[in-house]
Parts: sequence; C-alpha cells; structure tokens
Amino acid sequence: MNPKGAPAADHAEVDDAAIRRLGAIDLNLLVVFAALMQHRSVTDAAQRLFLGQPAVSAALRRLRILFGDPLLVKAGRGMVATARAESLLPAVSLALAQIDALSAPPQTFDPAASRVTLRLGISDDNEIVFLAAIARALALRAPHVRLVARPVSHTDIRESLDSGSVDVGFSVFGELSAWHQNEVLFDQGYGCVYDPAVRALDTPHTLDAFLKSEQLIVTFDGALEGKVDRILADSRLQRDVCLGTTRFATLPYIVKGTARVASVPELVGRVLAQTHGLAFCPLPIDVPPGRPTLAWHRRSERDPAGQWFRELIAACVRDRVAEIRPAA
Repeated sequence: MNPKGAPAADHAEVDDAAIRRLGAIDLNLLVVFAALMQHRSVTDAAQRLFLGQPAVSAALRRLRILFGDPLLVKAGRGMVATARAESLLPAVSLALAQIDALSAPPQTFDPAASRVTLRLGISDDNEIVFLAAIARALALRAPHVRLVARPVSHTDIRESLDSGSVDVGFSVFGELSAWHQNEVLFDQGYGCVYDPAVRALDTPHTLDAFLKSEQLIVTFDGALEGKVDRILADSRLQRDVCLGTTRFATLPYIVKGTARVASVPELVGRVLAQTHGLAFCPLPIDVPPGRPTLAWHRRSERDPAGQWFRELIAACVRDRVAEIRPAA
C-alpha cells in the first residue's frame, strides 16, 4: 500500500560491523545527551529525566568517551556546547524521534481522506464476479484510494505476497506459507455453462450427456485435466476435453453457438450464463467444493489500511454471493 506517487522505500542494510558498534552503545546515553543540550545544565537535565545528578554526570562522562570530545564545558553557572556537540545534535534528535515513532500506536486509517494505492491479486473468475462490486464500494467509501487488480492463482500467490506486489490475494489457493494469513469467504460447487439454443433437447444435466459433450476448461499450467477428471478416473470414466484457456472471460465466446460445454465454478458460471445469454446447470457428479479465500502476509496483519481493505472485500463478497445465488 503506497501513497499516491510515492516511490518504493529504500531499506538500508545494517552490516555486521555496524551491528557490533551499535551493540556497544547505550541508547539511554543519547537521551541524556539531548536533555543536556536542551538545558545546558546537569542539574536541570537530571530533573527533566527524573534521574539523580550523579547519574547524569556519569552519563556525561561516558558520552565524552564515546564521542571523544568534552561535548559540554562549564561557563559561569551553566555549560556551553562544543562544536562537536552542536554537530551531533541534529542527527541524535532525528534518531531519537525515529526510535520514539517505533513505539507509537499505529496510525488510524481514514478511508475518506486516504490516497493510498491498494493492490488486489485476484483470479480471473473472481474478477468477473466481484471486482465491480469492490470498485463501487471503494469509490463510495474511499473516493481518493486507487485500486490495482493483478492476476494471481494458486501457482504464484505466495511469491506475490512475499514480494509485496499484492497486498491481499483472492482466489482458491492451495497450501500457503506459515507467514501468510487467510480467511475463507464462501464455499462453491461447480457446474456447466452451455448454449441452450443449441442444446435445447440435450442439456448436460445427466452424466451420460455430460460425458458425450466436447468440453472446455480453464487451465493455468497447460494441462487438459483437473479435479473433475481425477474424480471421473476413480470411476473409470473419462470426458472429452478439447480446449483449455487461461481466462474464464473467454469461455462464453467459445461456447456460444456450439454444443460445447464449459466446466466452471458455480458463481462465475451463473454470471457468465446471465450476461451472455447462456445457461448454467450443476455438474452431474459430486466434486468437493472450492473455497475462495483471502490471503495476506503476516507483516500487514495489523496494518489499518490492510485491515479495512480486507473487511471491505469480505463484505462485498458476501453481498454479491447472496445476490447471484438463487433463493433456496
């Protein structure tokens, strides 16, 4: 999630030598240094830090050793900073401010004002069914937020989350890595999309008609078989898969005007049938349901924008599923 127009952040590597040097520094000494530079008095700095004067004097001695400089020297009733101390102050102040920010509560997310870019990894079928609803909800609740939808599948979701190329993925995924989080949004079966004008008297509702039909499938790895074929093989049955494509959106144009049948997940099947003048029916065999799932990296688990976006997607999906499925 990047602010509008912001370049990717650079992350400086801390080498082994730097880690050893930093390990030898008591960061509390920098706090004492900042207080001394502000008050130019050991007594006043001790009161500010709720420490005894001897403790602050001891810290000043250690600071002088650390930086190889007197840092503050007596002048009348107060102290004056050396040139070295004055040169150190901006960097020390910035470092302390950054360390303090690390312990601050996470910022809240205001969707109405935010200008972040959200990146959704989504499979082709879910893009067809849900993306318009998600985009409408974003436009209504977060009018300045930009959305990028990128294709993902079970083959590349882990790499996409790890690299940060997507903030959240939405598809049917296999096993994720231990550092990924997920939430199943719904279960769905599978069915057939066909042209009822061509198959008015020969619909693929029965197993015999289904097996006799030339079939289309979506394939991500180029194989012309999937879970349906493995289930059929267990019963020593086989279907005729004549064409595979990587895009669900292509299927209606291939099915239209032919006797071919496309085997697809339920929700995208119902939507494609409705929008392209086709018909949908459940598969005539029992197939374990698919479970479309949200997936995200553990690093964004508590990110306010990420949490809000995941909740928005889940709400849109629930509403859209209820809208598409016929009433029981």
